[in-house]
Amino acid sequence: MDIRTSVLVVGGSLNGLTTALLLARRGVSCLVVERHHGTAIQYKFRGISPRSMEIYRAAGLEAEIRACDRIDERAAAVARMANLAATEVSWQGVPWADTSHLGPAAAATCDQDRLEPILRAHAERHGADVRFGTELVAFRQTGDEVIAQVRDRPTAAITTVHARYLIGADGTASGVREALGIGRHGPGVLQHWLNVIFAADLPTAVDGRPLRSVFVTDINGTLVPRDDGRWLMAVQFAPERGERAEDFTADRCRDLIRRGTGRSDLAIDVIDVRPWDAAAAVADRFQDGRVFLVGDSAHVMPPTGGFGGNTGIQDAANLAWKLDAVITGAAGPGLLATYDAERRPVADRTVAQAVTDPLAGDARFDGELGTRARKCDRAVRGRVSRDGKPGGFGAGTSARRTRYRLTHVGFEAREEHVERAPPLALLRQSRFAVGHRRRGAVREQCDDAQNGDRDQHFDQREGTNVLHGRALPM
Repeated sequence: MDIRTSVLVVGGSLNGLTTALLLARRGVSCLVVERHHGTAIQYKFRGISPRSMEIYRAAGLEAEIRACDRIDERAAAVARMANLAATEVSWQGVPWADTSHLGPAAAATCDQDRLEPILRAHAERHGADVRFGTELVAFRQTGDEVIAQVRDRPTAAITTVHARYLIGADGTASGVREALGIGRHGPGVLQHWLNVIFAADLPTAVDGRPLRSVFVTDINGTLVPRDDGRWLMAVQFAPERGERAEDFTADRCRDLIRRGTGRSDLAIDVIDVRPWDAAAAVADRFQDGRVFLVGDSAHVMPPTGGFGGNTGIQDAANLAWKLDAVITGAAGPGLLATYDAERRPVADRTVAQAVTDPLAGDARFDGELGTRARKCDRAVRGRVSRDGKPGGFGAGTSARRTRYRLTHVGFEAREEHVERAPPLALLRQSRFAVGHRRRGAVREQCDDAQNGDRDQHFDQREGTNVLHGRALPM
């Protein structure tokens, strides 16, 4: 059986579903294939930036997204404690800055396992064909279309898809990117983490103040509450010390949780355990003929600042309207070349901010990780693009911007003077930053991404506990 559609989207996670929604709202026919049988179980991405909320607000999703989080953003804060039973608390501030004077869409917190069903429902409502349990087998480009074979995993039935364009939204280990032979640049894997979703009867406030997240020094990890009794624990492990993800059994996870909560008798239901890598890399190009990369298939970055998922959302917004214009004949195909020209520099800059600023300048990273970050800092500042002009991660001027500490999921943010900032032309064309005055000084503040958790697409759905990504060579 053959199917014809305007756009084939490979990957039905955060960025793939956002792309499908934005295409379908414009009347562009699209088919989404996702190898997993359902939307996300883990919720590594949760912080939606003001710019991303502008996109979702225009798509009619704002009310549903905000209804997912019943913790008062104006009162909730990030804390640092020895454990949840400790009496001493260091408050790190609120996770979101007040941007109400900049635009109508404030930042929001919506965990990925709640956001993806919303995106899917709206995409399907607007006409997108979304198929879970379906995987891409192969594809090839001709002069005027992409011909792909997709397989229904439960039945093994093969379907041929004829699409004018294909979008790879299939995560950091993107099969689409690898099939195209597109390389990546960047420092690679920086840290190894484990996320544990669990249910327990724990207070979500300390001293009457709601918690957004808390860095727990007794386990050197983070505990993140939400309103339904579920929590997320994020802890690091070090393979170089012989630690393995598979060593974190349910009993060991319960022991860590009890140490982190200060409750040795706490009843705990461990729901899901997933390893993931804090990594940094950007694809060498985001387009190959009729095929485009969005989200983690195009760029992967550590969770510092919540840049990854939000950058992917803006990828989708940038590409969707351009595909619509070309498909409907309102613009020529040359418009599509601007996607790579506009989005790849943003990804380069954002990865650089997520990697070099929090790591290279943080005294806690004086060992191998700090050395690697400083090497990355020097490399990206001196990087030369293929046309021989200075570019990549490091071009720019002095400015003030927010710096994030890679210590926990909530992330501590503070302003400081930095030597590098995106060129003004880039800020204008990509809406990467908003300049506004405070106390007489111009401050640059990213609106492509702010605090929260990024979306690094890894195997997090029902039926698998295996990470499909791989470490990049250093």
